[in-house]
Amino acid sequence: MRKYPGARRRRAVIAALKRIREAAGLSQRELSGKLGSHETYVWEVEHGQHGVRVEEFIVWCEACGADAPEELRAIL
Repeated sequence: MRKYPGARRRRAVIAALKRIREAAGLSQRELSGKLGSHETYVWEVEHGQHGVRVEEFIVWCEACGADAPEELRAIL
């Protein structure tokens, strides 16, 4: 079975989001609270169970005090 072409980039986004959260010193539950989402949302994202739109990426970065454009450039 072949992986779809975006699989590597999706893994990079997931890794970046986890790194950003951890660098901010936030638990998954704390970040979910800051995002106003269900407490399992961050876990689902970090385990590839929930895709992330660009808007969600930006809000995640803002909640963690990270620069979203800089983080996206690092992934691309």
